[in-house]
Amino acid sequence: MLRAFRKSWARASKAARHGANSEGTAAVEFALLLPILITLFFGVVESSLALLCRADVSLMASTAGDLISQTKAATTTDISNVYSAAGTLLYPYYDPSQTGSAKPTIRITSVVDDGSGAATGNHLTGKVAWSCTQSGSGTLTWQHVDDPRVVEYRVAAVAQEHPGGDDLPAQPWVTVARPTGGCQTMTTTVTGLVSGRHYVFWLDAVITNGVVTKEPMVGRSNAILVE
Repeated sequence: MLRAFRKSWARASKAARHGANSEGTAAVEFALLLPILITLFFGVVESSLALLCRADVSLMASTAGDLISQTKAATTTDISNVYSAAGTLLYPYYDPSQTGSAKPTIRITSVVDDGSGAATGNHLTGKVAWSCTQSGSGTLTWQHVDDPRVVEYRVAAVAQEHPGGDDLPAQPWVTVARPTGGCQTMTTTVTGLVSGRHYVFWLDAVITNGVVTKEPMVGRSNAILVE
């Protein structure tokens, strides 16, 4: 009986050691698979967000095209309303109430059939009738020094990039009259800028001594992203 007990004890000890080894193996396998599982999880989440964003952008483009095509001659108000509707569809990717929310660049282009394809039998030809990009604005603030020679200030925004080969039009100078009341902070806003582009703001002072008038540059900003 003692021999049978020893054999049973040996089998039980062997089974216990085997179970401990199996638990250690499972822990090692889990540690090896955990980084892969985490990568797959975040990959699925990010891919889903990217697909949702793509669907919203496609919906925005189709909605903007549908709205603008309902007017024979689009006015400034029509285009502004289309931009507002398109921006609303991009929520929460673009939220104007949130500081730092990047404003999307939306371009509406009208393509018409110019009839040039009739001669060759290809009726899918056309030309760009007009193109409009959502406009933005920039505000410049500077300190006015009570110099009697200063007549007025001139402010301009200079585009710093031309993505896609676009030839951005030169912005006209904004004239700001000399203030009264001595030294003070002055502010002006330049409109008609292209949203999503970088601009450098130039500040010139028109100075005269009654005989000669000069327009020296008195300030320049860094490249600023217009929203």
